[in-house]
Amino acid sequence: MADCDQGIIYYFKFGIGWFYRLLFFKTKWFKFLFWYNFIEFFTLKPYGGVKAARQWKRLKRKAQTMIEESRQEIVVKAHQILDKLLERLVPVYQADSFSTRLAYINGPGGDTFSNSEEIWWAHELYRSLARVEQHIVSKEELEKVVQTYDQAFKDLGII
Repeated sequence: MADCDQGIIYYFKFGIGWFYRLLFFKTKWFKFLFWYNFIEFFTLKPYGGVKAARQWKRLKRKAQTMIEESRQEIVVKAHQILDKLLERLVPVYQADSFSTRLAYINGPGGDTFSNSEEIWWAHELYRSLARVEQHIVSKEELEKVVQTYDQAFKDLGII
């Protein structure tokens, strides 16, 4: 009788194990969840951080050329990169805009970003570019935006 019980327990454990394996690898959600945690654990960065760092390095190289036509595009893309990272870090139900996500991340102590006032200034510059197409970004503004976002990405641990 004891051998029969052990056999049933073995087959039960074996069946449950295969059930979880099939469930885990057959659904997209569990695959995503597995890779999401795997990437965060081994890169020590938030999910999407490696891609954001790559985009930021490319954008920073482009900013060094100081071409007048691309300044506005650099400001917009830098803001979009930070906005996507904040979207991943803050739950959707708690923040629906960039300003609320920034306030949520920074928290009451304000210790996440060392330059939250500059980030807010860069956000206002982005909003003015979105409203007024004729706004020309100066070299000084572009340099300040690049320094601001560079520090923000360092504070988040992306670069």
